[in-house]
Amino acid sequence: MPRAAISGGAVDFVMSPDEISNELLSIARHTSSAKPAIGRFDDEQMGELFSLMKSAHDVDFTNYKPSTIERRIRRRMVLHRIDHLSDYIKFLREENVELEHLYGDLLIRVTGFFRDPEVFDVLQRDILPTLLQERSHGSPIRVWVPGCATGEEAYSLAISLSESVDKRGASCPVQIFGTDISDTAIDDARAGIYPENISADVSPERLRRYFTKADGGYRVSKAIRDCCVFARQNLTKDPPFSRLDLISCRNVMIYLGSELQRKVVAIFHYALRPHGFLLLGSSETIGNFGELFSVVNRRQKIYQKKSGLARMPVEFETAAPARRREIATPAGEESPANVFREADRVLLSRFSPTGVLINDAMDILQFRGRTSPYLEPASGAASFNLLKMAREGLLSELRTAIHMARKKEVPVRLEGVRIKNNGQTRIVNVEVLPFVPSSRDRHFLVLFRTPGWRRKRRRGRRAPARRSPRNPAAGTSRSSSASWNRRASISSRSSKSRKR
Repeated sequence: MPRAAISGGAVDFVMSPDEISNELLSIARHTSSAKPAIGRFDDEQMGELFSLMKSAHDVDFTNYKPSTIERRIRRRMVLHRIDHLSDYIKFLREENVELEHLYGDLLIRVTGFFRDPEVFDVLQRDILPTLLQERSHGSPIRVWVPGCATGEEAYSLAISLSESVDKRGASCPVQIFGTDISDTAIDDARAGIYPENISADVSPERLRRYFTKADGGYRVSKAIRDCCVFARQNLTKDPPFSRLDLISCRNVMIYLGSELQRKVVAIFHYALRPHGFLLLGSSETIGNFGELFSVVNRRQKIYQKKSGLARMPVEFETAAPARRREIATPAGEESPANVFREADRVLLSRFSPTGVLINDAMDILQFRGRTSPYLEPASGAASFNLLKMAREGLLSELRTAIHMARKKEVPVRLEGVRIKNNGQTRIVNVEVLPFVPSSRDRHFLVLFRTPGWRRKRRRGRRAPARRSPRNPAAGTSRSSSASWNRRASISSRSSKSRKR
C-alpha cells in the first residue's frame, strides 16, 4: 500500500515513523501559530502565479474555480511553512521542483475502475446497445474521455463495450480517446499497470478476462489497451475529437469556473455526432444548454445531443504552446508568423467577398465582411437562420440556389438578384459553394458580390454589371418560372477549367 501511494503521486513526504510524527507536530505548531488567512488571495499576485504556471505547462488556471485553486495553494504553503502568497511565489521562482508539485496538486486525479457502478449499469443496459444497433457496416464506436487522469475510466468503458459487443454476437471496432493535461498521468494510462487494490472495484471475472498479473499488480490486457489512445490535450483550448458517439467527462467541470464550463459544454456539443451521448459527473449539469441536449437519465447525468440543431461555433487556439517554442523573438521585433497573418487579414478584408458560412440546416455559423445590405435580424425570437434574415427579394433566390447546390453538390451562381433595402433596390450576384470539412457535415459558403466587383477592385471604379449570355455555357440552366428572369450557373469541373 505505501508503494502504491508513492507511485500514485499521493504522498508529500517519505519518512520513517518517528520522522512522520515529528513532521505532523511541526505542521500543527506552524498552523496554530500562523495568522489565519482572511478572504481571497490578492488578484495581482494570483495573476503572477498563474503566469508562472502557464509558462511552465501551457495551462491557464485563471478561470478555474478560485476556491479549489486557493485551497490547493494554501496546502502547499503549509507544507513549506510559508505564510504569505508573495513569499510562496518567490519560492516557486527559486524552486522548479515545487512548481511541478503545485501543478500536480492542481490537477485532481479522483478516478477509479467502474466508478459509480450504477452509471455503468445504465450504460450497458440502455446506452451501449443503442450505439451498437446504429452501427453501419465497419463503422467504429467513438468515445472520448477528457480529463482521463491515469486511464481507469477509459479502460472501464472499453471493457463495458467489449462485453456489450460479445452479448450482441457481432464484431464492432471501438475507438476510445483518453486525454489529460498531465503528461505523467498520460504515461501511466498508456502503461495500463495498476495496484492490486483495484480488485475492490473490478470483479474477479473481469480481472481474469481483461487483466494480467504484472509487477505486483495488474496490467490491462493488450486487446483492451489497443482500443484506447491516450494523448495530452488541454480541454479548454485544444481542438476536440469529432463524430463522437459518447463523451464521458465526469468530475472535471466542477473544478472550472462558469465561463469555462459554458465553453466546455459548447465543445462537447460540437464534438458529438447527432444523437450522441454525454455523460457528466454526479454534481455536474449542462447548465443553460437545455436547448442543445435532452435528458436521458437525470439521476445518472446522461444527456443526448438533439438532432436538427446547428453546431455551435467554437474557436480553438492553433498556435504552438509557448513552452515548446525554441526560437525567441527579439524584443520589439515582430515574428514572421504574425506578419504573415496580418498580411493575410489585410488581403482578405480588401479582396474577399462578403458572405456567410452556414450548415446544412441553413443556420449561420460565421459572418464574413459587412452583410447588413443583404441580411438583417428578423423581428420576434432571435434566430441566425439565413432564410429568416434575408432581405426582401433575396429569400426565394437563396432557397433555390442552396437547394440546387445541395442536390447537385456543385457551386451555384445567381446573377442580377434585386434586393430591396430602405426603399432602394440593389443588384447583387449570389454564389453558393458547398463543401464538406473534416467533420464530414455539409456546409455552404454563401457569397454576395456587387456586379462588376472584380473590375471595381482592380480599377478603383464601378464597372457595369455583366449579363449572362443568351446561350449559356455547359453547366448553366435557366428557370422557367416567370419570376426567375436571371440565370443560375451550376459549375462543373469542366466549366470551372474553361473559366480559368
